[in-house]
Amino acid sequence: LALWCQDNSLLLNIKKTKGLIVDFRRAHHPWIYTPLRINGDTVDRVSCLKYLGVHISEDMTWISHAAALVSKARQCLYHLRQMRKFRVSPRILQCAVLCGCG
Repeated sequence: LALWCQDNSLLLNIKKTKGLIVDFRRAHHPWIYTPLRINGDTVDRVSCLKYLGVHISEDMTWISHAAALVSKARQCLYHLRQMRKFRVSPRILQCAVLCGCG
């Protein structure tokens, strides 16, 4: 990977690089995986990461993605309720919904 980046005049930021191991075997042994190293630096291993707005977990389930969506929806509903509580016009409420509630 480091050689490919170098050949294509790209810089690889190890501090922003995360490693995600997807393993579908029944017995999970996290200690058998050797740390991933690029140019001598160890890449951080994570169990879940966000890529292009989608939360990807090491077990490839939608649980973390669904939880993030529910959290965002609850946050949006809270703000809409607060605006309604302060008697914001329905047109502004509609605009807030169409804009994604922030």
